[in-house]
Amino acid sequence: MISKSASSSAYPFVTFLFAAVFGSGLATAAESSGPGLSLDQYLGQVETGSQTVQAAKSASEGAGLRLSEARLLYSPIFDATAQWIHDKRQSAFLTYNEFVNNTFDAGISEMTPWGLRGRLSYNLTQNGYEGLVFGTGGSSPPVYYYGSPKIELTLDLWRNLFGAESRAQHEIIEAAALAAKFGQSYQAKVTRAAAENAYIRLAAARELDQVNHNSFEHSKEIYGWNTRRAKLNLSESSDLFQAEASLESARLRVATGTDGLRTASRAFNQARGLDSDSVPETLALPDPKSVKTPERASIRDDVRSAQEQQRVASANAQMGVEKNRPTLEVFGAYARNSQQAVRSDAINRSFDANEPTKVVGVRMTMPLALGDTADARAGYGKERIAAEKLVDQKTFDQEIEWKDLVQKLEEAKNRLAIAEKLADIQKKKASNERDRLKRGRTTTYQSLIFENDYNQAEYQRIQTQSEVLTLLAQMKTFGG
Repeated sequence: MISKSASSSAYPFVTFLFAAVFGSGLATAAESSGPGLSLDQYLGQVETGSQTVQAAKSASEGAGLRLSEARLLYSPIFDATAQWIHDKRQSAFLTYNEFVNNTFDAGISEMTPWGLRGRLSYNLTQNGYEGLVFGTGGSSPPVYYYGSPKIELTLDLWRNLFGAESRAQHEIIEAAALAAKFGQSYQAKVTRAAAENAYIRLAAARELDQVNHNSFEHSKEIYGWNTRRAKLNLSESSDLFQAEASLESARLRVATGTDGLRTASRAFNQARGLDSDSVPETLALPDPKSVKTPERASIRDDVRSAQEQQRVASANAQMGVEKNRPTLEVFGAYARNSQQAVRSDAINRSFDANEPTKVVGVRMTMPLALGDTADARAGYGKERIAAEKLVDQKTFDQEIEWKDLVQKLEEAKNRLAIAEKLADIQKKKASNERDRLKRGRTTTYQSLIFENDYNQAEYQRIQTQSEVLTLLAQMKTFGG
């Protein structure tokens, strides 16, 4: 085995591999002797232990339930008002004890998607002067009850024409809820994919740690063998120095990996809601050949969220245009009336058509700052166009990213097949060279070179296998 400096210069990707894998860390070999923990079991622990996943799922479900808020806009509304007025203030022209005006009004109103608003109501009023005196000794007229069923209709003819503003308000509420639902759903998938990557990194790093330990043991064996030969003056000092340098290089890699294990274990446990540096379970990298490629949804959740946000922007633009238009409403009302001294009679007679009230009218309001109104409408229009362009770009990026993942996955699988075959060959070659070295038929340097070749082949195999599994985890964020 060659020195660390020679290994870094001959195999530059090893430095990156140690930084990426050992920088993430893993548990020591002694800590990984516990019960087996599969990837699916670990992800189940993440589902129940991660507050981030639980919060995202709860927020997504809550936003889905909040969709009903949009339907409330067109739902019937009940309203009621009751008031009792007993006013003892005196008039300069009348003599009485008090003025009574007790009113109860209840109705159901509803707004339609096409701009028609209606209200059906009933009003019962007790009205009159208690103790009213006419002249000298005149009797007080009774306090009367007035009953009135009433229907009122209002139709927008300019602003909110055919319910444009009402529908925009409905769409804002609905699209905002859907945007939150899909956004949180995507966040949960991203968190699960990150946890899956943590499992893969830890399992891969443990395998690499085992390679390092094996390399260290082989280096000790070679160093011991060269030490014995040196004592017998059967080898050159350079062979002993080379063996010693290789031993210390292997020792350094083991120490570096051990230090990094603690960090990776903490990240692994953090994803499942544990505060610990120890991972006692045994992990195993899944076989990529047995892992099914995730199915893809037609639209990824974050893109769906962006589409709903674009709907919000478009609806806001429509609202902005509508609210700056002049208001022109035609309204009408029809009521039946009764006036009786007895309350029950007033209620019963109020449904007769003998004393109807009919109202028809028009209301209009118009902003006078026409230039500012036009600028506001133009501004809303530009914001709507910008939102549409952003959605188009995000949809385009989604397609490119998926194609890139599919291509990278296929390429990584091909490299994995080669790496597995190469690692098997290099293992046989290194084992054979160790036997030749013991028989004195090769040099220490040659044996170390073969050992290093085998280690590099194992690094490449584990790295490529991890890459395949990481790509599969990333593809899961596309739904399906």
